[in-house]
Amino acid sequence: EHLLLDAHGEDMAVLSDDVLAGALKLAASAVADHRAGKSIVRTQSLPDGPGRHCTVMAIVNDNKPFLFDSVLGEINAASSTVEFVVHPVLEVQHSKSGFEIIDKSRPGMALESTVRTSVISVVMSGLDDRAVTELEAGIIATLGQVAAAVRDWPVMLDRLDAIVAELHDGILPARKGDVAE
Repeated sequence: EHLLLDAHGEDMAVLSDDVLAGALKLAASAVADHRAGKSIVRTQSLPDGPGRHCTVMAIVNDNKPFLFDSVLGEINAASSTVEFVVHPVLEVQHSKSGFEIIDKSRPGMALESTVRTSVISVVMSGLDDRAVTELEAGIIATLGQVAAAVRDWPVMLDRLDAIVAELHDGILPARKGDVAE
């Protein structure tokens, strides 16, 4: 239910019930195994009619800026036929017996300890095993780059603010027009 909350009916209508169920099971399995600070990328090939198959992918990560667009860019570069994408961001609480999605808007739930979790579920067609392996590796690399950018982002903004202040205070040599720009 939570994985498909923002999915459009017309987008889901192109998927067979078996493919949609397979995608949901893969995503739920990845969410169950996810822990804070860890990235999970899982793929599975599923039959999609006579002689056809599709690739379902679940990417689960701590939610971060730039994550969805970066991952989607990697996917679009690898597959010309993306049939379905959904990206809920969930508040997940893990326990020894599994996980629970916490609705923090419900009274009394705001203080629950959760991990804000990005779940990207994708269904693609036309990928062979080699392309899937390369896509998985590309997404893992992309997740690392996003993590580095997000980790460095506040430091870079602080440094930028310091340089702008030095330019305005006249500490660094620059023309007034360049400083204004």
